[in-house]
Amino acid sequence: MENINFEEQIQKPIDLKVLFSQILNRWYIYVSIILACLIACIVYTNASSYPKYKSSGKLYIMSWDSENITTSQISISGQLASDFIGIMDDEIILGEVAKELDNKYTVNQIKSFIKIDLVSTSEINTYSRIIEVVAVSPKAEDSKKIVDSISSISQKKFVEIMGTDCVKIIREGTLNKTPIKPSFTRNLLVFGFLGVLMSLALAVVLYLINNTISSSEDVEKFLELTV
Repeated sequence: MENINFEEQIQKPIDLKVLFSQILNRWYIYVSIILACLIACIVYTNASSYPKYKSSGKLYIMSWDSENITTSQISISGQLASDFIGIMDDEIILGEVAKELDNKYTVNQIKSFIKIDLVSTSEINTYSRIIEVVAVSPKAEDSKKIVDSISSISQKKFVEIMGTDCVKIIREGTLNKTPIKPSFTRNLLVFGFLGVLMSLALAVVLYLINNTISSSEDVEKFLELTV
């Protein structure tokens, strides 16, 4: 029999009927791959589900004291909010937060716990600039304390820098004693899809490298005989 060039093999058209037949013949391989991915999903979800607790608080910044608001004041307020976020996650602030937590966590750990972002202003005032501080740590009390400490320390620091108290804490950190957990359903879908994708990829590869004569076209091609 003539040796088959692999490049020719991968360029040959895929016969879906033959491919499906080969999948059925090796169904146990593909089922095993999918099951392995599902088991990996369970292991991964359990390994990453150590208790983590979320706390969130909110602040807002206004660069005016009266009802007479100008466009420039709105613009300045938005810029101040962006600047304030840059101050809130600075090592100077987080170092003070670490001290208030009796150095239980390092500055880098605290930084990995927090997320600080601007949020929609529609909840409070069209002209306010609201900042949300979120902390996720191994203890509910620590998460709340991190949020409250960042808010209060940053507020004082901003007063020192700007000379004006334009930062208001509108909500202290929440105390949520229900741990957040990874979404098992989402992980299941991701790992399940990965298993199916790997199975299909393997099926196509096995189809392409298969030299078995299974049709009259194969006889004509490989043996150069007319059927």
